[in-house]
Amino acid sequence: MPALIAIVVSIFVYNRVRDTPKEVGLPPVEDYKEDVKLPQRTNGQSMTLKDFVEIILKNKLVWYVSIANLFLYIPRIGVFTWAPTFLKEFKGADLLLAGGQVAIFDIAAAIGGIAAGWMSDKYFQSRRGPVGTLYLLLLSLAFIALWKIPANHPYFDTLALMFAGFLLAGPQVLVGIAMADFTCKSVVGSANGFAGFLAYVFGALISGIGVGRLVDVWGWSGAFVLFVACSLLGAFFFSLTWNARPRNIADNFKQSNMSTQ
Repeated sequence: MPALIAIVVSIFVYNRVRDTPKEVGLPPVEDYKEDVKLPQRTNGQSMTLKDFVEIILKNKLVWYVSIANLFLYIPRIGVFTWAPTFLKEFKGADLLLAGGQVAIFDIAAAIGGIAAGWMSDKYFQSRRGPVGTLYLLLLSLAFIALWKIPANHPYFDTLALMFAGFLLAGPQVLVGIAMADFTCKSVVGSANGFAGFLAYVFGALISGIGVGRLVDVWGWSGAFVLFVACSLLGAFFFSLTWNARPRNIADNFKQSNMSTQ
């Protein structure tokens, strides 16, 4: 059913969404926002390999966020894959209760993603680094709480899972926003694809086979040590973008400071 719904929605999107503002008679976003542009030779054309290297691979901010995303995906996919088994084996929950707890995890994740974007715009002048760092630091504490809560305390487990879901989704949403901030509109899809490639090839692989192997050898404690370590490493790489803003906002901020002086 989810696949059929996705097919219907994708047909609607394909029919209604336009690729560029130019298709509906508007100026390019880069001109309107006075944002960074691709070289003139690629305007209206496909991005070349050189453009990919110059704008994405040589951009340290893209690498910082992509590596943070890699570490983020290990607990993200790990919880998604293993939470029901963990709750049943380690916490004493039956499958029905475990399913309900994971559902609450997903609902909290949706709220956490929206909150992260709102906070970064309203309180941090569109800087994604501080919010991503804060979320991931708190996520490590949520994992420690979920790990250390004794068995047969389903309400506390549910609360810890709820906070973990809220805190996991925030940085995940900010990754996509940051790629738009740190590159340009014409290549944001490729930048997100690069971050997703690292996350799925390495992060998802480790969280699937790797977590299962850790549990077999060191028990669930080994898995949670991995989740906490990945959360802290993700926070570190997000913190490297602490002062980075979208290019047009950063330029306006500099000009405002110069005029004040």
